[in-house]
Amino acid sequence: MELKYLEALHAAIEIWDDRANGNKNYSGCPLCDVFKEKGENPIRGCPGCPIFEVFGRCDNTPYRQWADAETIEEETAAAKLEVALLRSLLPKDETKEDK
Repeated sequence: MELKYLEALHAAIEIWDDRANGNKNYSGCPLCDVFKEKGENPIRGCPGCPIFEVFGRCDNTPYRQWADAETIEEETAAAKLEVALLRSLLPKDETKEDK
């Protein structure tokens, strides 16, 4: 995985980890910043994004549960699931302790 992509993935993990701990001071996604094309075609998606490559869309991940959450508890639970999912996308030689 190229360094800029790995850095974006680590940044996304950090943001979602903060969200899982109640910090809502983030908007946007580092992975989207790297992979989302200008004038994105919803059918084409975000080629190269690890989420897109594995799940097809962000909506097919716990992100959708988080976005639709009606309580803090639901948000926290969904954010924790998103952290686990993002960590699972790290290259095998990476560990959560690396960053």
